[in-house]
Amino acid sequence: MLYQGELVEVGATGDVINQPQHPYTRLLVRSAPTLHNAAADRAEREALRALLHA
Repeated sequence: MLYQGELVEVGATGDVINQPQHPYTRLLVRSAPTLHNAAADRAEREALRALLHA
C-alpha cells in the first residue's frame, strides 16, 4: 500500500484487507460502503484521518 508515494504496508491481499496495520490502509478499508457501517465506524474513520494529518 502506498501513502504519499511511500510504501507503508505490504502483505497478502487477504491479510492487508482483513488486518490492516497502517492508519491509511485502515481508513481505506473502512471507507468501503457496507451494510454494517454505523456511527461508530464513522467515528473511527475520523480518528484515523486525524492520525494521518497529525
